[in-house]
Amino acid sequence: MKALVVDDDEKNRKLLRDLLALRKLEVVEAATGEDGLAKISVQCRLCVLDLRLPDMDGYTLAQKIREKYPAAYLVAYTASALKEETEKLKTSRLFDAVLLKPINLRDFDEVIGRFWERRGEV
Repeated sequence: MKALVVDDDEKNRKLLRDLLALRKLEVVEAATGEDGLAKISVQCRLCVLDLRLPDMDGYTLAQKIREKYPAAYLVAYTASALKEETEKLKTSRLFDAVLLKPINLRDFDEVIGRFWERRGEV
């Protein structure tokens, strides 16, 4: 199964790629929203999206992915723990989960565990 990671920071992409690969996911990487949209396929069941990309915000990217792949499990990946951002994430209903930077492995495993549960592959 494939996962899409969209983040303009190469170090973040590498970290997520390595963590997801350890959990038996093949990772497709993109540095921009447009690149992510070009690379996503039906096999990308999990998408980890940075909210601040150079060409579009993560909400716009998530909306475009939802329109084409409504069953995809979308994870917002953000450095912002501000109350306003948290509320926006909740009210948007675009994302299935949120991961904060820097990544906490316990939170990461919880999010990935929920993804596998949803897929029925615990």
